[in-house]
Amino acid sequence: MSKYIKVKDNEHLVKDPVTKAILNIDNKAILRHEQRMKVIEKEKNRDDEINTIKTELSEIKSLLQKLISG
Repeated sequence: MSKYIKVKDNEHLVKDPVTKAILNIDNKAILRHEQRMKVIEKEKNRDDEINTIKTELSEIKSLLQKLISG
């Protein structure tokens, strides 16, 4: 960590002097962020599955209506 420069007024941020990138060194915050991203991804997958089911159900309904009407 000694190669990084501390960011003023923030103990969890450092600056890489080579790339000029600001880095978060708060491991707990990083883990919390990763957990939130996993939850968001699961919710997105669930929403995608629900939309797929809705589409398939609509197609089944349409086919049934065609079958009934002759």
